[in-house]
Amino acid sequence: MKTDCVIAGNSLSCLILASLIKEKNITLVTNFNFLGGIFNGIKFGDIKFDFGMNYFEIFKDKNDSIVNYNPSLRNDFLNHTKVINDFINSKIKIKKVKKGKIFINGEIHEDYLIFNDLSFFTNLNHIEKTKILNDMPDIFESSIHPKYKYENPLFYEISYEQICIELYGNYFYKNYLEPFLLKALNISGKSIPAIFHRLSWLPLLFPESIKSSIEGSPYKGENNFYYPESESFSQFINLLKLEILNNKRVKIIEGNITSITNNNIDVEGSNIGFDKLVWGQKIHSLDELFSCKKVQISKTSLILCFINLESTNLKNIFSVLNILDKSTPIYRITNQSVNLKSTETVKLCVEINKGFLNNNFPSSNTFHLIDDFLMNNNIIRNNLKQSEIKILNLDNVVDLPTFDNYKIFESLRANYDNFNFLSPAESFFSNSINDQIVESHKTSFILNNELFR
Repeated sequence: MKTDCVIAGNSLSCLILASLIKEKNITLVTNFNFLGGIFNGIKFGDIKFDFGMNYFEIFKDKNDSIVNYNPSLRNDFLNHTKVINDFINSKIKIKKVKKGKIFINGEIHEDYLIFNDLSFFTNLNHIEKTKILNDMPDIFESSIHPKYKYENPLFYEISYEQICIELYGNYFYKNYLEPFLLKALNISGKSIPAIFHRLSWLPLLFPESIKSSIEGSPYKGENNFYYPESESFSQFINLLKLEILNNKRVKIIEGNITSITNNNIDVEGSNIGFDKLVWGQKIHSLDELFSCKKVQISKTSLILCFINLESTNLKNIFSVLNILDKSTPIYRITNQSVNLKSTETVKLCVEINKGFLNNNFPSSNTFHLIDDFLMNNNIIRNNLKQSEIKILNLDNVVDLPTFDNYKIFESLRANYDNFNFLSPAESFFSNSINDQIVESHKTSFILNNELFR
């Protein structure tokens, strides 16, 4: 069998690329049922859930030439937002997500972690405000100010913990940032390069914004998150899948790649010849094919709990609840119905890091742990039923954004620089929806115009 181009992988960028390539025969090697990666979601019976917090992040149009996109530059997609916005608007109708909340010190407040609403700090008591301000350095014009993070290479070299302590002081970091990191990834901020802070959804806030918020002028960041108007986020993925199925030039082969030699690829005994190959699987899987060596990288394991309960049972309405308190292993709850039209039931996704759970709650029962938290904090009116919750254990599914993993990625990237890559192989941090949309458009432009190597 011969094809013009093989696309290998399940990521969203692989799916989009296959839909964008024109006048060429494409072979997509993938698990079709999981095509779209984490954005594909999961189905229990007739109910479709997202894997946690899946949102479109929309910015004002900027229209730099697509061939200039550089995935190795953190958030370079911000120079290509018109491509992102046009593509999303051509596929699906979206609506703005309601601002999220944060659970800290036993209470629910406006969220400063993801939604950048710093009014939380305005409402702290005098003693707590004084502790933060007395410990906060005066470095508003320093070269490590967050406004310089895309220009200063130091952000790749120093840790998230170090830069936060230099920006905000030890007290603020230990009490208002680190607890979420320990719960979400079960690792210290010492292990993460500062530039990768948003890979764990942690912010690099402007210190002057924190200071002014504490002093009574709260900073409330703009909410850029959007969600499909109906169904679930997977509606976006399903539309792309339908395009693929209706494209006669795209052939889908489900299976694992067992070898690559010259211009041939083997998929569980089937040999496919190709002119071009685009690799969209994780880059360390190439070492297993070429050198038979399994690359050891640090990963973390999650428990995702999907709840479908009667809407009348939900007492506290929020889109996202980020949870810093160490009294529970839950680090986030997403309400996947709050942004949709009124429904009889509400879909919640509860996220727990297995490492933090096992280290701190060794004898816990997940169902009762979740039920107790929701009841004790007035999120639901009545106890959950066993039939309303599905628990999914995901072992070693998340690559940690550590210094060591970054070095391994960069080393492998250098070894295979003759490959054409897509996320998650294109760069260490280009897994966002926006990055994947821009990557696929750039690659399709190059392939359609015969500019490929």
